[in-house]
Amino acid sequence: MKDASFNKANIFQWSARALIFCLTGVFSLFSADSFDGGIVDFKTIRDWLIHMIPSLVLLIPLLVFWKRFFVLACIYLTLGLSYLVVSWNKFPISVHFLITLPLIISSIFFFLAYANRKEIVRKT
Repeated sequence: MKDASFNKANIFQWSARALIFCLTGVFSLFSADSFDGGIVDFKTIRDWLIHMIPSLVLLIPLLVFWKRFFVLACIYLTLGLSYLVVSWNKFPISVHFLITLPLIISSIFFFLAYANRKEIVRKT
């Protein structure tokens, strides 16, 4: 039988990962505006790649530090807070909620997954 704290850690880590994947999907959906329905040429592909940078900024740390929850929590908390500081008063509050809340919530989930993993290691 599995330990209850192990199940909590799994729920926290997969919830945080799912939140990052969803936010990446939203960013990728926004990058589709580089295709205007016309001919796809080098400029269109270049514009699409530029629009995909925020998605890559979210995905690369997740894939590189897949099992290092503390590092992921620090990265996504830093990304969320730095975006909030840099873009304050430039966009409506709904944009801040859309971008920073998933990052901050996922970092909290990664911190909780890290804390629950530590308890499992201490018990054994």
